[in-house]
Formats: sequence, structure tokens, C-alpha cells
Amino acid sequence: MATEVNRTGNVYVNPVSRERAAVLESAAETGGERVRAELWAPPGAAVAFPHIHPGQSERFEVLEGRLGVRHGSRISTALPGDRVTIPAGDVHAWWIEGDEPARVLVEVRPAGRFEEAIMTSWGLAATGHTTPSGRPCLLQLALLAEEWADTMRPASPPAWAQRLLSRTLGPLARARGLRGIHPELESASSSAGSGSA
Repeated sequence: MATEVNRTGNVYVNPVSRERAAVLESAAETGGERVRAELWAPPGAAVAFPHIHPGQSERFEVLEGRLGVRHGSRISTALPGDRVTIPAGDVHAWWIEGDEPARVLVEVRPAGRFEEAIMTSWGLAATGHTTPSGRPCLLQLALLAEEWADTMRPASPPAWAQRLLSRTLGPLARARGLRGIHPELESASSSAGSGSA
């Protein structure tokens, strides 16, 4: 189900990875068909861990810089003008190669709850609830895996092990006041500014 919040033009910052993303088309604007953003990432930035979008494809179009991409067992470098599409359900990861920042258009189809998942992840980073590499603690990760299994999940352990982990650690995490969804964290990762990342 598409989000009702139109985030087009909003700029978000992940202070751990130092990424910035400007939303070009939000799910609300496209009727849930897609979400598009322009991502700016500094040298050394990388997604926190290899992951899967079970029901969504993700496309990267490099505008500037060099984007390393792991797609399944293949590793490649995308240069300006290159496009890389990751089909739904495929394991992937990305990182910035070289000494220059990169600008990348990112498109996810259908939009699903992708925006909310990113806002939660980046909001946790902005409020100091992740490791230096951007990973949440194990208890928080158990709840995130449960909440966002339809949108984005770590590539390992396998899905059945993640479900078991969520069932086992979820009650303890909730008892400690943790949650899998944090809509209030959107403002924590929001940056003043307009649509250009």
C-alpha cells in the first residue's frame, strides 16, 4: 500500500554514512508505482549490509562518480551513464568506489513501503541507535526484520532464521521499549533544503 505522505522535494541525511537523498518522486505522487531519489554519497559510503527487496526492483543510474555493485555473486563498477537494475528478490549491495563522491538516481518499483523503511533506518542512525557501520543492535534488528520483511531484509541469515530471531528476541526488544517502526524518526533524518542532493 502506497504511503499517503508526499515527500517529493524533501532531502534526507544519514549522518553515519554521510549520504544525502533528495526525493524526486514519492510514492504518494506516483500512486505507489515508484519512488525516485537522487542520492549523493561520499567516498567510502556503502549500504549497511547486503539485502533483498522481496517484491520490488531497484535501479541505479550513475550520474557522477563510481558505484560498486554486488548483485548475487557478480561484482561490477557502474560509471556515469551506466544503469544497473536489481530484480525483486535478488541479493545486492552497493558502495562508492574511488576518491570522489557519487551522485546516483535510485528508483524502486513498486514503491511499497520503501520510503518508510529508509526513513526508519536513517532516523535510527540520526538518533545514535546504530553501530558506526550503520547497523542497528541485534534487538532492534529483530524488530526491523519483522516489520519490514515485505520491503527490505538482510540477505543473511536466511528468511526462516530471521523470522525465528524476531519471534525469539522480539518480546525482549519490545520489553526494552524498542519498536520496528518509527514514523517519528523521519524528522531526525530530514535536512533543510530543497530537491537537489
